[in-house]
Amino acid sequence: MKRLQSYFFLSAFLCGVLFESDAHAADTKRQVVWDGFSFAAENAQKEKCSDKVHPSCGYLFARDVEDRFALKLYAVNDDKYVFSGGSDSDQGETLHLTITVSLEWANVVVPLESISALQQDTYVGQYRLCSTLMLYSATTTRYLIENASGKCFVKALFAKDFENMTVTRSFISNFIDNGIENIWLAEASQIIARRQKNYKSITVSSVNIAPSVYEKDDFKRERMRIYVAEKISEELSNVFRKPIIPPSVSGKGAMNLSFGDESRNRTITLWPAKNNLHLSVEPFRNRVVEDKKSGRQVEFFYSILKMTHETPSGKKLLDGAAFYQASQRRVLASSTTEDANSEKVIKDAFYIENIDKLLSNIAIQMKDPDKKWIDGSVYESDPKLVAKGFLQIKDALDD
Repeated sequence: MKRLQSYFFLSAFLCGVLFESDAHAADTKRQVVWDGFSFAAENAQKEKCSDKVHPSCGYLFARDVEDRFALKLYAVNDDKYVFSGGSDSDQGETLHLTITVSLEWANVVVPLESISALQQDTYVGQYRLCSTLMLYSATTTRYLIENASGKCFVKALFAKDFENMTVTRSFISNFIDNGIENIWLAEASQIIARRQKNYKSITVSSVNIAPSVYEKDDFKRERMRIYVAEKISEELSNVFRKPIIPPSVSGKGAMNLSFGDESRNRTITLWPAKNNLHLSVEPFRNRVVEDKKSGRQVEFFYSILKMTHETPSGKKLLDGAAFYQASQRRVLASSTTEDANSEKVIKDAFYIENIDKLLSNIAIQMKDPDKKWIDGSVYESDPKLVAKGFLQIKDALDD
């Protein structure tokens, strides 16, 4: 009987210790403030939410959407940190998390005003969204980035996805809720777990777009400029498995963010980059040839990128070396207006997809140069000098 009483006493004691231990663990978890969704403020942007620049901000800034996403974050169970909805003060090492949308690009090749006259299933363009999850520490004087994870997404656009020449809210909500939200939630945990400042010191200092690329369309040219900077940063992060400084093509080492709650608007201080990339999108090119076997015409689409890598000492490696990527497609006859419009979209998409492949391969070459790829991809450049340049870049980035 005494042994049984001793057992119950010990069990009760251990339960009490475990309960207190759990309570203590909860108290010692690191608090991470969820700041909400934000948008990168572009030059001369006066509105906190521009439907033209950022079509999704009206959706992401909606109270019900913010609350729903916040609840999912608060439900994340980790033994080291806990999400909260705010902090009493930004002192010490208060950690903050935001998901910032750096680029939205509804790239429609056909005239917007003609979309309403097309059949609902007509392919009219592609919608690209690039976002960066940013973990940053706060003091009373500044916000300094701790970690980041950037990704770009793409989805086809059809005539039915537009209303009054604007991308519909239903399209955006479906794209985010069913395609992106789970990725954001997973990445939020990852960048906190890897919060130590173990990053690659590379940034995109400039992106030049040739005058003939989206000629006289400054809005599209600016979308392309931002997209190239965002995409190469994502590819470099994938290759090196380390965060890359969020693109700041202004080169000022800071990112201005706009929130739904304007009192949270702030400038995030970025890590000073030691290595700078300068990229240039050259004119798109194409040619039509006849396939001798089938007798059918085939169209080739060429995208060309130039790149210069600048070392911490200011030395330029590669210095404008050019690379190309080609795609091909059988020439098809357009029997209807819808067919003709879809053909324009498909051809335009080939050029951007070529750029995507080029950026991915260039990132790979910076870590592990491959002579065979270089020989088959350089454009009006000496392959031997390019291979030597990539080896020098690899040495410069070796840490």
